[in-house]
Amino acid sequence: MKVKKWMRDAHMYVGLLTSLIVLMLSITGFLMNDHKAAWTPGNEQQSMSGRKPAGGAGGLGIAEAVQKGVESGAYKAEDIRSVFNMGGIYRIATTKNGQFLVGQDGKVTPFAEENKGASQTIKQLHKGFFLGYDIRWLLDIGAVGLVILTGTGVYLYIKMLMMKMKKWTRVKGQAA
Repeated sequence: MKVKKWMRDAHMYVGLLTSLIVLMLSITGFLMNDHKAAWTPGNEQQSMSGRKPAGGAGGLGIAEAVQKGVESGAYKAEDIRSVFNMGGIYRIATTKNGQFLVGQDGKVTPFAEENKGASQTIKQLHKGFFLGYDIRWLLDIGAVGLVILTGTGVYLYIKMLMMKMKKWTRVKGQAA
């Protein structure tokens, strides 16, 4: 009988601790997923001004590299997440179409990552994409569901604890 009670208590406390960790991960995942305004102070857009060369020596600049890709139909300007200058070759990451390389000659080529297969699928799922579709809204629903489940679980645990306390004080009061 004692083993059964010990196991039930261990299950309850480990479950409570785990649910609090899941709560923390759900909230932070929800905020970081697509809601940068909730946790980024100030303007999340970064810009550069002045007379700084954005491209190579007299070569293609960042704006021109981005424009070449848009003109070629490889991606839309609003889908761009980041642009990296890799010594005159620009690596442009988009939210929907993957990544592209734009050389100094203006040629746009898809950037093929080496590790395709299961690891790539897992990476895409983690970022909120499945088979090329944006499923971040589904991850948001899952996060909200986990927050609700954790909140109700903690509430039920506290309610059960209060009932045990009432029963214990009642039994203790009758014994006196």
